[in-house]
Amino acid sequence: MPDKDNPQPERPWKVFLVGYAHIDSEWLWKVDETIDVCRFTFGNALQLMKKYDFLTFAQGPGFYYELTEEHHPEIFRDIREMVERVQWRVIDGAYIEFDANMPSGESLIRQFLYGISYLEGKFGVRPRTLYLPDSFGFSATLPKILKGMGIENFATSKLDWNDTNTFPYHIFRWRSRSGDEVLAYSTPGSYSDYLSDIKRILWNIEQQREKQDIPVLMQVFGRGDHGGGPEEVEVQNIARWMEEHRGELELIPTGMDEFFDYVRENHLEELPVFEDEIYLEFHRGVFTTGAWVKRLNRLNEWLILQVEKLYSILGVLYGVEYPGETLLRAWKAILLTQGHDALPASITGEVYGDVMRRNFDVYRDLLSLFRKGLKIIAEREGAGYIVFNPNSWPVSPYIRTWENVGGFHQRLGDGSRLIYLRELPPLGFRGCGEVGERPGDSAEVTETEDAFTLENSHLRVTVSRKTGWVTSIYDKRSDREVLREPMRPRIMWDYPMPFRGRFVPASMFDAWEVYYSEGINKHFHRDLRAEKVSLSERGPLYSSVRARFNYRQFRGKASVIELELGLYADKPYLEVKFRAHWNAHHRFLKLLVPVEVESDKAVFEVPYGAIERTDACNAENPQGRAKYEVFGHRWVDISDGNYGVAVINDSKYGFSWCDGTLGVSLLRSPSQPLADFIMRFIGMNKSAQEKFQDVELRKAGRLKKGFINTAIWFMVLFNEFRNRKKVTPIDRGYHVATLWIYPHEGEYTKGNVPMLAAELNTLYIIQRGPGGSSSLWNLVSVEPAEKVQVVAVKPCERGDCLVLRLFNTTAAPIEAALMPNLPLEGVAEATHDERPVTELPADGGSVKVFLGPYGVKTLLLSLKR
Repeated sequence: MPDKDNPQPERPWKVFLVGYAHIDSEWLWKVDETIDVCRFTFGNALQLMKKYDFLTFAQGPGFYYELTEEHHPEIFRDIREMVERVQWRVIDGAYIEFDANMPSGESLIRQFLYGISYLEGKFGVRPRTLYLPDSFGFSATLPKILKGMGIENFATSKLDWNDTNTFPYHIFRWRSRSGDEVLAYSTPGSYSDYLSDIKRILWNIEQQREKQDIPVLMQVFGRGDHGGGPEEVEVQNIARWMEEHRGELELIPTGMDEFFDYVRENHLEELPVFEDEIYLEFHRGVFTTGAWVKRLNRLNEWLILQVEKLYSILGVLYGVEYPGETLLRAWKAILLTQGHDALPASITGEVYGDVMRRNFDVYRDLLSLFRKGLKIIAEREGAGYIVFNPNSWPVSPYIRTWENVGGFHQRLGDGSRLIYLRELPPLGFRGCGEVGERPGDSAEVTETEDAFTLENSHLRVTVSRKTGWVTSIYDKRSDREVLREPMRPRIMWDYPMPFRGRFVPASMFDAWEVYYSEGINKHFHRDLRAEKVSLSERGPLYSSVRARFNYRQFRGKASVIELELGLYADKPYLEVKFRAHWNAHHRFLKLLVPVEVESDKAVFEVPYGAIERTDACNAENPQGRAKYEVFGHRWVDISDGNYGVAVINDSKYGFSWCDGTLGVSLLRSPSQPLADFIMRFIGMNKSAQEKFQDVELRKAGRLKKGFINTAIWFMVLFNEFRNRKKVTPIDRGYHVATLWIYPHEGEYTKGNVPMLAAELNTLYIIQRGPGGSSSLWNLVSVEPAEKVQVVAVKPCERGDCLVLRLFNTTAAPIEAALMPNLPLEGVAEATHDERPVTELPADGGSVKVFLGPYGVKTLLLSLKR
């Protein structure tokens, strides 16, 4: 074995040396500063490449090239020249270094659709490797999405940050449930390793060999976070080491593709297969921090799909011009927000304000486009009212409107009107002279001294007048109780604690972390009891009870939390409308839903798929126990196979699943990152790297690490105290969210949970028109509609055709039938970046499409004109 202090490989290793610069698009600085970061980083790399022709430099994603082309065209021209000389390697293919957990599956596809389109158009290359060095975990469905975009390889440098378990591999085959697979690499070093000493490379070899004795290493080097890239002394060292260590190391300055090509050609069969999410056991708070950014992200990424569908229909029916440039700008703003710091909200208050304004602007513009499109239909059809259904199945929604309506409706306490519409056509619209129909049911409320009872034909819900807790949800159809204990809000202490963290203590990352289960925090929590419980709405369409909770923290301003608990006529779910004026600091608010279902498994929606996770408090393995706070999208379902309960939401991403209780993470209140303090710490780390002292810290024993972590904790506390006037808790202010508690027969597919989740996240608008005519039209139908969804409809990027994106929401393969309501010239299956692969027959106007488990298919429809 090599000497511990001066490790030497036992046999020659191939070391692929990749120059790189990690750039955070917006973190402790705004995008305006990132423009200058790109200028000096790229300019520095170009100078070094001109001086040292063996040096290669890899860089992505597309956004940084866009900034450089616009603001520094002379640098952009030099980059193109270096790309032609194959010294500058264009990687990633994405538009931004994205968060890989919280964006929708369609948003991830658009990252690559627009990123690859730009990079291929400007440089004539298609990236094959995605490098996400600093993102906070990776969804199990990412390999499927990458393969659909032609991305073959994936790398990250984040997994060494795990605080509980060591990730088992460095080189592996990462496979989605669908069977799609990419070659993956977890670098043993950092994304900003400093090559001041050959020991750095030898140390990384030793780290990799502890897990896998495969003699090939990818060594990424170059200053990062605020850019910088390789320094000249590193390049000079490489030139010298290539001679001095010839025979023991084969040092190859090259790109990332070459590393993966070599591994694929020489070691593929000996690599393990990893078929799971890559869960980062650190930074678990990012699923909850920054509630408004997350809410706007959810609103915008689904509203833009509605607008695309609407204007695709307008083009087919009336020849209306598609607002392509406007929607592309909106998409790029959404994708920028899905950067790995912006969407997690691990950003300064100033940057958070920028992100919020950008997303409010996008929402305003999309809403304006949507209303304009509805108005066009109303005028062309001569209807009194138009309602559009972007979902690919018939829906019967409740819609709140401020319009005066002539049909049956309920006037609500805030002055709005609630109407019910039956059977809107799939991917189509309904025009009518008046809106408002009577469902075959009513929502009623009764009260006693102790409780309010809400009831419709599906459920009977009891709300305690003393606590405001939901003490019972009784499923009348299945004749069983849904809750094991009352559903209630809980506030937990969430102060930064000093000891967790492998290399850097978690206390450094208040905005990133959760602390409620460690140290003194785990002993302090409170189940809130309402100060007031009152009747809010009394049928016949909707009945609700409002519970108001107060929470005062020491001498601070009180937080006011309100839960409106309601039932709709003929709907099988309890609606929970959450509103809060949040003034807490270092507190964590959850809604606890203890379900009466015998299962230790819960299924969470993830981007274009779903994943099953084990109850973290009862998991048999340490990996399962480390997942005490996880991400999910629009729904979570707990089922025993015969019966289940789904919790559906319109804007939340953080959850806990412990002892049979699902905790919906509603709000956190960490301190905003202090830019000056963090940048000083980064500077200290860079200095330590130059002297190889960072490795000494990694070697340190538990006692020494504990001492260092405690010292850093005190530094954090001191800096927060010193800057207490600047330190504003993130998320102070007003917040809203809506949840549906939905009991159902069978597991989530039989219960049609994905359909209800899509309906909650759909914006239904009633648009007035000039006439009184009735009309009904739909673009396309799909069977089985309860399992296969048409998520996206848009014009092709190239050519005169329509793109349809189909998604199998189940874990079983399905043959779907697509039935377009328009004359077809032809149908082709395509890659997700819209390159035709296979022609599909259209028999009798129906197109058969095979989708694997959680399969996603892109179809190109050529229409007869």
